[in-house]
Amino acid sequence: MRRFYWTLALLLVGDGVVAAVMPNRHMRRWTGGPSWYRRIMRPFAEHAEATRALGVAEALGALWWTSRMRDLPD
Repeated sequence: MRRFYWTLALLLVGDGVVAAVMPNRHMRRWTGGPSWYRRIMRPFAEHAEATRALGVAEALGALWWTSRMRDLPD
């Protein structure tokens, strides 16, 4: 299970970094789908700074998570 968590954390780090570096381009990739999903994503697509801040928080949170994983069993 540790590998699954490690892979998930790495995906979150990458997603957070991309959102922080290029928030508009990143959010354009997530604007399709059902109407309820588009409604949730629209504020992030319209406010690049909020997306950037959330991306930084996501990457830092995932890095913190990986730093705590050494005690997880395989």
